[in-house]
Amino acid sequence: MSDNVDCAGSRINPLEIQSFTIDWLPKQYPRILMISKVLLCVSALISFSNTLFAQHSKHEQDVQQRIVKAFDALSDRDAGGLRKQCTTDVRFYEYGEAWPVDTLIDRAITKNTAADFKRTNKFEFLSTTIQGHVAWVTYKLQSDMTRNGKNTAVQWLETVILVLEENNWKIKVLHSTRVNKS
Repeated sequence: MSDNVDCAGSRINPLEIQSFTIDWLPKQYPRILMISKVLLCVSALISFSNTLFAQHSKHEQDVQQRIVKAFDALSDRDAGGLRKQCTTDVRFYEYGEAWPVDTLIDRAITKNTAADFKRTNKFEFLSTTIQGHVAWVTYKLQSDMTRNGKNTAVQWLETVILVLEENNWKIKVLHSTRVNKS
């Protein structure tokens, strides 16, 4: 009986395979080691960038959520909720005027006494940039409103500047340009 093994129709001596493996490994070891190091570095970079991306995305979402919450407060006619989303010296640039939060509250909440008032907001965030303790966000906003039996859809292009105060993003400036009203 022969020690040869049938492998895909060829007869191979197991001693030759062992000899080939032993002879081949020392010659290829530096190359294998280099490839292993490169793969390890690439793997580490991918892992690190995924972690940074996840952290950056979370911060972007936190910033965007602060804006959404401010508009939720407007929709709910909640003056305290709106103030909570803003710095004490916030400015709203609307219709060519600069308003403090009190003016916005007066116009959008206090004087808004319609019993059937309803407002829903849809955001399309175009860009969110964070540098240190400052963030700026540009987005399109569509608000569908019902007031005194009338339905209105208003679209704006807005940019908001937020600052980080005591680990919370707060709206410092909101500049609004009305794009369309129907």
